This record gives sequence, structure tokens and C-alpha cells, in this order.
Amino acid sequence: MATVFAGFPAGINAIAAARVVFEEKGVEMPLSQDAPPAPTDRRSRGLAALAVTSQTAGRQVLDSLADIAPDFAGFILDFSYGDVISRGILTSGHKEIAMIAAATARGTMEPQLKVHVKAARAVGLSREQIVEVIIQMAVYAGFPAAINGLFAARAAFREMGE
Repeated sequence: MATVFAGFPAGINAIAAARVVFEEKGVEMPLSQDAPPAPTDRRSRGLAALAVTSQTAGRQVLDSLADIAPDFAGFILDFSYGDVISRGILTSGHKEIAMIAAATARGTMEPQLKVHVKAARAVGLSREQIVEVIIQMAVYAGFPAAINGLFAARAAFREMGE
């Protein structure tokens, strides 16, 4: 998720840090044996992942790009949802926790955070769990980022009628 929210350099740094910890702990991680997905498979997996997680809010984001950058909407759908979010290792709830944490830590992603707060509710996370994830981010991202995250979550809850 680091790559989706913060770019490839952040993703590479996160993998490097994880590798060091895994080596120190003697944890062996299997390499993926899967071939790269075909482009049509990416799109269908992306649409399926979008339907399970972000649903209407995610579709609205993609639709909002149609008049200015329709290809960019495709990048989001194919890479973020088709290649990353569609992976089956984590549950949908765990993925949303990761996305809420990353968006909160960035401190400047209110629209995206609201989408993933709504998605987290759609996959079964409670309001309390979502708020707790954001509170935990104060330790590493700082109180301003956590406060912004809490305000975004409150707005998302209100938009959902909660």
C-alpha cells in the first residue's frame, strides 16, 4: 500500500525495512511465482476489488477524472485495485486499515481518506476500529495528521448518515 499512497520510492524503502526485520527474525518470505497479470485480467480484478471495497465512493473518484484525465482513472483501477488491492493475502478489512493508516499518515489526503473510511465500514470495520487506527497514527505521523484524519472520518461518517 505504501506505493499506492506515497509512490514507488516509499514502497521500495518499506520493502527494504521489512527485509531487514525479516532477516533479523529469521523469517523467510516466498517469492511470488505468479506471472505478471494480463492487462484485461488487471482491469477485471480492479473492478472486482473496487466493488468489494470502495464501491460507490471509489467509482465516483474514477468518474470524476473522466473529463480531465480518463487514463489516470485507468491507472488507479488497473494498478491500485487490479494489482495491489486485489491481492488475496490480507482480508478486505486489513487492507482498509492499511489504507486508512497510510492516508492519515500523509496528512493531506482527506478525499481519499473519506473514501477508505466508507470502504472500511462497507467491509465490516466498526467506527471504533476506524477511529482507533487514526489515533494510533498520532505516534508516527504526529497529532496534526491524526486530527485531520479524525475530522475526515467524522465527515465520512456523517455522509453515511452515522
